[in-house]
Amino acid sequence: PTLCGSCTRCLKACPTSAFPQPHVLDARRCISYLTIEHKTAIDAHLRPLLGNWIYGCDVCQDVCPFQRFALPTTEATFYPSDLDRIAPKLVDILALDDITFHQRYYGSPIYRIKRERLVRNACIAAGNWGHTDAIPPLRSLLSDLDPYIRMHAAWSLHRIMKTDSHLWLQAQLRHETDIHVREEIQSLLDTGN
Repeated sequence: PTLCGSCTRCLKACPTSAFPQPHVLDARRCISYLTIEHKTAIDAHLRPLLGNWIYGCDVCQDVCPFQRFALPTTEATFYPSDLDRIAPKLVDILALDDITFHQRYYGSPIYRIKRERLVRNACIAAGNWGHTDAIPPLRSLLSDLDPYIRMHAAWSLHRIMKTDSHLWLQAQLRHETDIHVREEIQSLLDTGN
């Protein structure tokens, strides 16, 4: 039995409208699902809605009136030992290689999604951030071994730079071998902005 009653706060607050109706969650639109469980490309129409979430989302929990009864834990093991580990700079995540990812996240829940998904998610957050500080690491990620990282880095560069990204994207397209990355880049070039 549900305790929600007539409350619709989570439905209204969800950035991706992942609740199509009360008591129903469409995981295909849920930021937690997309950033943690979804293994391939995130749909382009959902990317702007992800904001700066790179690992999960708490919006529905933050607005839920039942959360007002939750008490902070006194268990020390639930508190972060290193703030940089739980809230690193976005450009640092974009620059992660496999070794640094292993060193930083081994033994944490983030380690389960692997470097590729975390960096893919950071690419989306960088595109939504829109700051030029993200351009150098995103440009470097156009050469990443993972096609989904290359795809999302291209999207982010285009989102930040608009038509100024076209020279880089055209150069990438000339030697890109993955069909899905090629389609993404061509779509970005065809938008004309």
